[in-house]
Amino acid sequence: MSVFDSTLFAFAGLALLLAMTPGPDMATVTRNGLAYGRRGVVLTALGIGTALLGWIGATGFGVAALLATSAVLFTVVKLAGALYLGYLGIRSLLSSRRPAPANDAGEAALAPARRSCSISASAVEKDSSLTSSR
Repeated sequence: MSVFDSTLFAFAGLALLLAMTPGPDMATVTRNGLAYGRRGVVLTALGIGTALLGWIGATGFGVAALLATSAVLFTVVKLAGALYLGYLGIRSLLSSRRPAPANDAGEAALAPARRSCSISASAVEKDSSLTSSR
């Protein structure tokens, strides 16, 4: 059996296809990019990266294995993530109804984006990681 077996090529092709498929992370990056510009994209990407590092650490400590074996714990964590994403969605809808304050300083208008982009991206990444693991 060769190292470059046809199964390896099939797996690599499928992995590449799945990596190119847009998901919740891409939707979050797009939303924050449209709302906050380049800074929003960078902060969102940092939030996604931070969440991925968190999952790597959690896996190292066995949290992922614990979630995989305990259906109740997995459901609790998944519901908590869904509730938080619902809260973010409702907050986003409500803030879109308020008129934007007339502000000459663009930096002051982007100030709320610093924390919210990273936090929302981390939440989306954690929730999408949980739903794809089952």
